[in-house]
Amino acid sequence: MCFSISRQRRAEERRREEELRRKKEEEEKMPCFRIRRNLAAYEMEEGRRMRMAKQARAERNAKAADKGKEKKKRLEEDVRKEREKMRREEEEKRLRAEKEKERKKREAEAKRKREEEGKEKKRQDELKKKKNAKRK
Repeated sequence: MCFSISRQRRAEERRREEELRRKKEEEEKMPCFRIRRNLAAYEMEEGRRMRMAKQARAERNAKAADKGKEKKKRLEEDVRKEREKMRREEEEKRLRAEKEKERKKREAEAKRKREEEGKEKKRQDELKKKKNAKRK
């Protein structure tokens, strides 16, 4: 008895599976099923394309960011060089101004000495003339 019950269960199970398979095959033959299947395939493909596009965008953005950083670094380097150059030029200008000031000071001192020597010589010449005039 037990043997026949299990056989019946297996037969029912096979029958159910067979019905499900037949229904599935019939559904697959129906246009709406094909449309759904094609739509699912299209959506999967579209999702794959979107992921690839997103990844490509991310790569482009990363490259652009790297370029921006590199450009900024180059600009900072150029600015630093320019500032250093300006600092050197200002230092040279200051040194030239100092030398010019020293030169003018020496020239003024030399001119003053010449004037004093000229006055002294003139005074001594006048004294000599007076002495010579007194002697005569």
